[in-house]
Amino acid sequence: MPLSLYLLEFSKGYHVGWRKPHTIIDHHTVLRALASVAYMTGDTSVAEAIASGKVRASALYPALPREDSSARLLVGLPHLPALRRASKLGISWATLRASLEILSHASRCTESGGRPYLSGRRGEPLIECWRPEAGMSSLKLGLRSDVACLPGPDCNSLAEAGVGFEKIEEHHNRIDRVTGAADLYRLSGWRPLNPLWLAVEAPNRVLDHIGGLLEVLGELGIGAYRSRGWGHFTLNDGVVAHGLDGEVLSQHTHWTRGAYNLLLGSIPHGEWIDPSRSFANSRMLMGISGPPYEEYKLPVVSLVGPCSVVFARNEPTPWVRQVSTSNPALRAILVFNPLVVSKP
Repeated sequence: MPLSLYLLEFSKGYHVGWRKPHTIIDHHTVLRALASVAYMTGDTSVAEAIASGKVRASALYPALPREDSSARLLVGLPHLPALRRASKLGISWATLRASLEILSHASRCTESGGRPYLSGRRGEPLIECWRPEAGMSSLKLGLRSDVACLPGPDCNSLAEAGVGFEKIEEHHNRIDRVTGAADLYRLSGWRPLNPLWLAVEAPNRVLDHIGGLLEVLGELGIGAYRSRGWGHFTLNDGVVAHGLDGEVLSQHTHWTRGAYNLLLGSIPHGEWIDPSRSFANSRMLMGISGPPYEEYKLPVVSLVGPCSVVFARNEPTPWVRQVSTSNPALRAILVFNPLVVSKP
């Protein structure tokens, strides 16, 4: 199916997550928001396509725009065992091209009877193989700021720019209308220092509507505190993926059975995953969601988190569930259908 790339620029920041705000907005949050906007605007065909698992998407990750109207697309460093934490090596992100090569190296390592792991020293990260039956050389990674890349064109096309998120806080005061007592409270969230990229794969008839729905969603906002200006964004038109990243998006974003796949969004655990050969960043979905006037309790779901390196026995089916609310006539949906990076 065709795939489109979108760049989102947040003016103020956002709060997405229960209790503690997350820096990365996962793909299931984006898909739920798009389905909601589609229902609001009467575009039921798109909402039904999302609810039936026909739309795949990535989480929102940083992008580095270039002067030639292209952008380098970053993801979190693929989740592997490590002798030293990635932060100690100076790494926070990786290019799509480097992530694909890390997957290939991990695959060759496990096929030779070893286990891949992150090593090296600050500024000189390595992906090594522990106890391989056949000799394997280490994968040397370059570093630009805190972005892992492949030495050569992959690193050379990266600008030396700050990448990441800035913690933002607002303090407000609420007054009790009966007693006149004051209560000071704090709102917290994250403001991206760069545009965030989103990839969506869907049938052409659906993909033609996604850009317009994203523009409406940008006006309405995503996450909490939207009435205070949080969560609002604009689309950056006319920017395409840099050639190195565009190749990955066009050729390597489909599940590969019996091989390693890099998750670009969360997905529930299941029989599709081989846990003995996977390097999963596990997390739990739980908590309260919905607007203040119609809150509902989310189910507790065990997830394999974004940027996990998973060995797929089979291609997982889209995970779609309806969630009951306090209004019997209204039901929310949960959709997990992430894009991946893989190399057959």
